[in-house]
Amino acid sequence: MRKILFFLILFLFSTEKLLANINKPADSVIGCNNEVSEEYLKKANQLKIDKIEIDIHNYRNWIVNSIRILTSRSRYIPERYKRRFDATIVINYENGTRCVFQGRIRHHGDEKDHISLLDNTIIQSLDVHSKMVKPKI
Repeated sequence: MRKILFFLILFLFSTEKLLANINKPADSVIGCNNEVSEEYLKKANQLKIDKIEIDIHNYRNWIVNSIRILTSRSRYIPERYKRRFDATIVINYENGTRCVFQGRIRHHGDEKDHISLLDNTIIQSLDVHSKMVKPKI
């Protein structure tokens, strides 16, 4: 259930970013491999996400931070473990559009029900912020 909620929130966030650029010419929208026209943006809410990938730039520190959350003795997650990490966010849509954004992620939630260890993999709630980067001319 949490995974579905995470993907729904991320989808709404990414669609909002695309719609924020509706008045800009298609060539000034950065991050997507297809041309993003006004018609495309009108149908953005109907696009289905095929896959979301998050590549954390400092992956080792991210994992160490996550393990510290799991092994802490408190029921609540201390604020010192909720720091942000730089990441690259890739969203692949079913129609072949691939959008790449730079962003920052952090652990989300106050209690340990937002993180668990399942088959040697850490599953956790994420707070994802993407950055819109201006083109270099």
